[in-house]
Amino acid sequence: MSTPKQLKAAIRKRILAARTGLAGETVLGLSARIAERLAGLTAYRASRHVLFYLSFDNEVRTDEMIQAALAAGKTVYVPCVNEDERGLDIARLAGLDERMFELNRFGIREPKDRALAPVSAIDLALLPGLAFDARGGRVGFGAGYYDGLLKKFAGVTVALAFDFQVLDRVPMEERDVPVRALLTEKRTINCERLPC
Repeated sequence: MSTPKQLKAAIRKRILAARTGLAGETVLGLSARIAERLAGLTAYRASRHVLFYLSFDNEVRTDEMIQAALAAGKTVYVPCVNEDERGLDIARLAGLDERMFELNRFGIREPKDRALAPVSAIDLALLPGLAFDARGGRVGFGAGYYDGLLKKFAGVTVALAFDFQVLDRVPMEERDVPVRALLTEKRTINCERLPC
């Protein structure tokens, strides 16, 4: 019988291969549909302080969502890797000028000048991941950075994913923190009966 770690490794490999195979135009088109769902989400419209991730590779693109949030007067934050604590810090983001960023060791953009904020400043956290299920289960890359952050976060968590990333069930371990809702290009999945 496979362990949760083995099951997660198999899921990562399968979903990452499928996501990597997406054409750039497809990623942009599906991301635009997810952005429309986000704009209509009650929890998002009510939020003032939003944590976005800075997308890389073929993740759901967030740059346009971030621009729209800033234009709407929301305060935007992004995660930054804290190597010393093997976790994530939260930095306020003023804009998306490429000169404001550097790449971390994972190849993900981070602000060069970090205006750090406490996790308690955030109303809503938008999260990446590789695979999810309708109970809010989430499989990331396995380092546990987001799980550590989510353990300290009391606000609303919403994952952004392409519909093929939503599986019937993903393995969950004790350290894993479920998300409260999922947005894909096809549906909004309310894992905890959020106002949508």
